[in-house]
Amino acid sequence: MTKTILITGGHSGLGAALARHYSGSARLLLTGSRPGADIPADQREPVDAAQSISDAVKQAGGRLDLAILNAGTGYFRAPADENTALIRQTLDVNLAAPILIAQALLPFLEAAGGALALIGSTAKSGPAGLASYAASKAGLDGFARALAAEWQGRVDVLMLHPGPVATG
Repeated sequence: MTKTILITGGHSGLGAALARHYSGSARLLLTGSRPGADIPADQREPVDAAQSISDAVKQAGGRLDLAILNAGTGYFRAPADENTALIRQTLDVNLAAPILIAQALLPFLEAAGGALALIGSTAKSGPAGLASYAASKAGLDGFARALAAEWQGRVDVLMLHPGPVATG
């Protein structure tokens, strides 16, 4: 049986590289906020994104072998230069959306004996100029650790922390 893999943010940067890696060996469901995404899901609106992704997985058969929650955003600037809108956007895309999407995908992953991979960042340690981004990725790391304990024996949870990746 062909595996089904979901990749959020699958059309650019690391997500596109992952999609290229898995193409040909799995059925891919790629999400994104840009035109052309298999599943339109703008993670700046976490509740709507989670619902869209859940609905699409259900329509695709309701089985999910691997979900890679990769979509992210961030801004390099001093914390004093980050306005409320940018901080909220970073936290919504990088933390709130993955939490809600993971919750929505549990039944599909569990049915397949699947795995959830969350893409963090080495920036979770808090480098200068990336305060909100670092906070969102550190929060995601904590969420992944708790989720791994909660879902133990049902769904494997992986947390990956790549270094800088050139994206649009």
